Amino acid sequence: MTQEDYLFYLRKKNYTITSQRKILINYFYNNREKAVSAKKIISNLKKTNKKISFDTIYKNLNLFVNIQILECEKIDGEKHFNLGNPIFKG
Repeated sequence: MTQEDYLFYLRKKNYTITSQRKILINYFYNNREKAVSAKKIISNLKKTNKKISFDTIYKNLNLFVNIQILECEKIDGEKHFNLGNPIFKG
Protein backbone atom coordinates (compact mmCIF):
# COMPACT_ATOMS: atom_id res chain seq x y z
CA MET A 1 0.00 0.00 0.00
CA THR A 2 1.12 3.55 -0.67
CA GLN A 3 0.75 6.57 1.58
CA GLU A 4 -2.10 7.71 -0.66
CA ASP A 5 -3.87 4.39 -0.07
CA TYR A 6 -3.81 5.02 3.67
CA LEU A 7 -5.15 8.55 3.19
CA PHE A 8 -7.84 7.22 0.87
CA TYR A 9 -8.78 4.67 3.53
CA LEU A 10 -9.13 7.46 6.11
CA ARG A 11 -11.42 9.37 3.74
CA LYS A 12 -13.50 6.24 3.12
CA LYS A 13 -13.94 5.96 6.89
CA ASN A 14 -15.17 9.60 6.89
CA TYR A 15 -12.18 11.05 8.73
CA THR A 16 -10.73 14.42 7.81
CA ILE A 17 -7.23 14.38 6.35
CA THR A 18 -5.38 16.79 8.62
CA SER A 19 -1.76 17.82 8.30
CA GLN A 20 -1.04 15.95 11.54
CA ARG A 21 -2.54 12.73 10.16
CA LYS A 22 -0.50 13.12 6.99
CA ILE A 23 2.64 13.59 9.09
CA LEU A 24 1.90 10.42 11.09
CA ILE A 25 1.14 8.32 8.02
CA ASN A 26 4.29 9.61 6.34
CA TYR A 27 6.33 8.77 9.46
CA PHE A 28 5.02 5.22 9.65
CA TYR A 29 5.33 4.68 5.92
CA ASN A 30 8.99 5.70 6.07
CA ASN A 31 9.58 3.51 9.15
CA ARG A 32 7.42 0.56 8.13
CA GLU A 33 10.11 -2.07 8.65
CA LYS A 34 9.91 -1.96 12.44
CA ALA A 35 7.55 -1.37 15.34
CA VAL A 36 8.18 1.98 17.03
CA SER A 37 7.37 3.03 20.60
CA ALA A 38 5.03 5.94 21.23
CA LYS A 39 7.86 7.76 23.04
CA LYS A 40 10.15 7.45 20.03
CA ILE A 41 7.39 8.55 17.64
CA ILE A 42 6.72 11.67 19.70
CA SER A 43 10.42 12.45 20.08
CA ASN A 44 11.10 12.07 16.36
CA LEU A 45 8.05 14.02 15.21
CA LYS A 46 8.65 16.91 17.62
CA LYS A 47 12.13 17.40 16.12
CA THR A 48 10.73 18.37 12.74
CA ASN A 49 7.12 19.32 13.53
CA LYS A 50 7.14 21.68 16.49
CA LYS A 51 3.40 22.37 16.21
CA ILE A 52 2.25 18.75 16.55
CA SER A 53 1.14 18.08 20.11
CA PHE A 54 1.56 15.08 22.37
CA ASP A 55 -2.25 14.78 22.68
CA THR A 56 -2.76 14.90 18.91
CA ILE A 57 -0.20 12.17 18.35
CA TYR A 58 -1.72 9.88 20.99
CA LYS A 59 -5.28 10.53 19.81
CA ASN A 60 -4.34 9.63 16.25
CA LEU A 61 -2.29 6.59 17.25
CA ASN A 62 -5.38 5.21 18.99
CA LEU A 63 -7.64 6.11 16.07
CA PHE A 64 -5.27 4.47 13.58
CA VAL A 65 -5.17 1.29 15.68
CA ASN A 66 -8.98 1.23 15.95
CA ILE A 67 -9.42 1.48 12.17
CA GLN A 68 -6.51 -0.91 11.47
CA ILE A 69 -4.13 1.55 9.83
CA LEU A 70 -1.71 0.69 12.64
CA GLU A 71 -1.05 -2.44 14.61
CA CYS A 72 -0.06 -2.19 18.26
CA GLU A 73 1.93 -4.66 20.32
CA LYS A 74 3.49 -4.50 23.76
CA ILE A 75 7.24 -5.02 23.84
CA ASP A 76 8.87 -4.96 27.27
CA GLY A 77 5.67 -3.46 28.69
CA GLU A 78 5.63 -0.54 26.25
CA LYS A 79 3.26 -0.07 23.29
CA HIS A 80 4.92 -0.22 19.88
CA PHE A 81 3.19 0.66 16.62
CA ASN A 82 3.68 -0.28 13.00
CA LEU A 83 1.67 -0.03 9.80
CA GLY A 84 -1.24 -2.39 9.47
CA ASN A 85 -2.97 -3.53 6.34
CA PRO A 86 -6.58 -2.36 6.52
CA ILE A 87 -9.10 -4.18 4.40
CA PHE A 88 -10.85 -1.92 1.93
CA LYS A 89 -14.58 -2.58 1.76
CA GLY A 90 -16.83 -1.00 -0.81
